[in-house]
Amino acid sequence: MKKKKLILYFFYVFSFSGIFPVQAQLTLDKGKISKEVVPGESVSGVITVINSSNVNYRLKAYFQDFEYIPPFDGTKKFLPIGSSKYSCGEWVVFSPQDLVVPPKTKKVINYTVSTPRDISGGYNGVLFMETIPDDATGQFLKIVTRTGCLFFIETVGSDKKGKIDNIVAEGNKINFNLINTGNIILMPEATFYIMSEEGMVVDRGKIKKCYLPPEGKFPFVIQLKDDLFGKYSMILTYDLMDNDLLVKEIDFSKQSSGQINILDVRD
Repeated sequence: MKKKKLILYFFYVFSFSGIFPVQAQLTLDKGKISKEVVPGESVSGVITVINSSNVNYRLKAYFQDFEYIPPFDGTKKFLPIGSSKYSCGEWVVFSPQDLVVPPKTKKVINYTVSTPRDISGGYNGVLFMETIPDDATGQFLKIVTRTGCLFFIETVGSDKKGKIDNIVAEGNKINFNLINTGNIILMPEATFYIMSEEGMVVDRGKIKKCYLPPEGKFPFVIQLKDDLFGKYSMILTYDLMDNDLLVKEIDFSKQSSGQINILDVRD
């Protein structure tokens, strides 16, 4: 009689909201940590792991770099510490690195970020917590889950700025690019509204969110209403947070044929 092979599959599930899949019933009290620092300063804190299930969980914690990658919609690439130009991994110390979270309990991970004196701008990384599977003998399926807390470290006086360029009309749309000209990641909340020559608002809306690293470029498209004809002004507003705004006004005309002409652009 042939012996059946034991096949073990490891499935990784990722989450950055600070919550494991429902079946795991493990949560983190933080999905993101943002710290503004003076170069050379150390900052500390805790991350709490909560086990609301009836089972025991063994976890290992480890740090990695990450980068937002095109199309800059939030997609990340994970890298070993020191791989990214904006890595903060070598500054982060945390403990414990291995922990057991019994049912219906909480455990704390302590961290300290000790920054060098010669840094400027924004740096980032992710502290992962991953389940360690028990002995899988006799099992054909084992789910391994990991979740991460994102770290964003910014020096005081960082350059938070961007520019809007390459504004063109195409079909019934106005296209443009947002370029990060500063030295920290931009995650702006953006809106637009369109005014007629009489000063009436004829359209408004939110603009797609992006996650833009320094020197990154993100293309935006504003779809115009079919019944707009005449001269209008579009006001774009990007909230870069902490009272920093990027505003651009675009005057345009739209003919009955549907042709759009960009008339003027102002900051």
